[in-house]
Amino acid sequence: MIPVTFFTGWLIISWLLFPVLRERFSKLYVKNDAGMTSYKTAALAAHQDDMRQSHKDRRWTSNGVTVNPWAYQSGNTQSTDDILNPIYLFCEHLLISVVFMLLGPVILVVSILVKQVRRGVLHTK
Repeated sequence: MIPVTFFTGWLIISWLLFPVLRERFSKLYVKNDAGMTSYKTAALAAHQDDMRQSHKDRRWTSNGVTVNPWAYQSGNTQSTDDILNPIYLFCEHLLISVVFMLLGPVILVVSILVKQVRRGVLHTK
């Protein structure tokens, strides 16, 4: 039998509230890595944009292509974006879940109070 202390009771309540918190803060768990690009990929995109906008005399242009056809043999560069983004998202979601499990009741009460204050229920005139 597990001795029921304040900490075990707190964890049980937090674990029971975890699905509610996850539903309430579902935006934290949405995969949105559109802005996650490495410096190498961003630098390559900036370089290609610069070359496209400032090339002279159409010396690299063949049939309307305005980039150097010899610069790269493939459409994208070898980068760690595809490897690191899922690992980063996993760690981020894991950290959010641990915080929800440890501070679940506090987060839920604070979020309900903030919502009530924004609605004006607790707002005094």
